[in-house]
Amino acid sequence: MQLIIALLLLILIGGCGGKKRSEESRQTTIRERQLVLPEIPVMVRSDAERRLYLLDHYWDRVDFSEPGIERDTLFITRSLVDYLGLSKGVDEARRRTAARQLVGQAERNPAALSLLMSSLSALLYDPTSPRYDETLYLPFVEAAMGSDSLPVAERDRLAFACEQIRKNYPGTAATDFSYRDVEGRAHHLRGLYDTEPILIFFFRPDCSGCDVTAQQMRRSAVLDRALEEGRLRILALATGGTVEEWEEKRSHFDPRWLQGRNVRDFEGIDLYDFRAMPTFYLLSGEGIVLIKDQPLPVVEQYLTEHPE
Repeated sequence: MQLIIALLLLILIGGCGGKKRSEESRQTTIRERQLVLPEIPVMVRSDAERRLYLLDHYWDRVDFSEPGIERDTLFITRSLVDYLGLSKGVDEARRRTAARQLVGQAERNPAALSLLMSSLSALLYDPTSPRYDETLYLPFVEAAMGSDSLPVAERDRLAFACEQIRKNYPGTAATDFSYRDVEGRAHHLRGLYDTEPILIFFFRPDCSGCDVTAQQMRRSAVLDRALEEGRLRILALATGGTVEEWEEKRSHFDPRWLQGRNVRDFEGIDLYDFRAMPTFYLLSGEGIVLIKDQPLPVVEQYLTEHPE
């Protein structure tokens, strides 16, 4: 009988504890941090002006010194997604100003600044992220890597990321490199410069994802049309693997593509920053980087929006 009473007491205590935990969870949900957007003045009328006003004042009502905000990953990430949507299409100088302002606010709480930067890295610097965009990430890196609120090791990581991002940055001249064609003849990237854009498909013959992407390229109506109309040249460049692996893979490529191989200059020498393989760089006919280190859908969208 005593054993039964003890078991009943345990059940009752557990039930009460469960109800208490449930109540605490409910209260936590109620207290979930919400972003309060600024009120836009009536004199700010055009969509462009409203966008810039929101970008400048988006974080005005966020107190980064508030206890617990440095652990609220969900709040920071959700808020950043909408904020980054506002920054797209805004000129780079304005984005830099907004980034410095946000980093300056977050510096009041070093742990909150660390969370902010790690969240930005996950959204914008992880090549598997659907929002991957180094041009949006760079202003935050530049603003934060000199902040005394971050540990030295973290600042060093940001400085390295900044160096990598700036390599072949959109709007700059692409770094030249050599390659050998299927006949073994030596060429240089600069030898392709003319009037039509050049799409470089960097791949490794031993990369299964590269095979899938190559098949997608062959089925791409956008690439096919651009090639047929003489508005694009494609250089498929193998940066790894053996000659035999390369010869086997290239036999499945579109015969209209230029093909080359250079292992020496891309293994251990960081001429280009490859966050993942395969990847694409789109250059103007004069060798200016238009798109850096992006997947095929981004290239297709660019070519569709710039048919000339």
